[in-house]
Amino acid sequence: MRFGRTVALFVLALAGCDKPAPKPEIESPEAIYAKMKAAVLAADADAQWVLFSARYRSEAQQKLEELKSLPADQLAAAAKSVGTTPEAVRSMKPEEALGLALKLAQKDAAKMAKYKDLGTPQGHRDGNRLRLLASTSDRKWSYEVILVEEAGQWKVDSEEETDTETQDIGR
Repeated sequence: MRFGRTVALFVLALAGCDKPAPKPEIESPEAIYAKMKAAVLAADADAQWVLFSARYRSEAQQKLEELKSLPADQLAAAAKSVGTTPEAVRSMKPEEALGLALKLAQKDAAKMAKYKDLGTPQGHRDGNRLRLLASTSDRKWSYEVILVEEAGQWKVDSEEETDTETQDIGR
């Protein structure tokens, strides 16, 4: 009886040996960009947070810790400016702070209209980074996302908005 059970386990083990484990599908940089844009438009901090590189997450954590360490009066003013309390800020995780920032951005209808109007991103390599840049149809506003490869996947390492209309006024 024992021998039969051992043979059965051996056969079951071999049955899975002839098939290599499936590789996780690598999403294209354009797909990551589209997810990033969709997360901003939907104010979906969780969806955006998982797209961030470890370095970018660490940077967000550091900025939040700096905010939390402000003197009480400055922290109170900062919290009030975003519609929350110092106690809430002190207990926030970075992804919660991101969610608050995204919800505040939703209140800016003009900015959200710009995100919706972004065209297809154009990409180019910059060393081990991939820069994806999209502009609005009037070319007056652009959004750049810098991607890096991390654990075989593209991750957002930084992002930047550029208002070319404002830049032209300053010249």
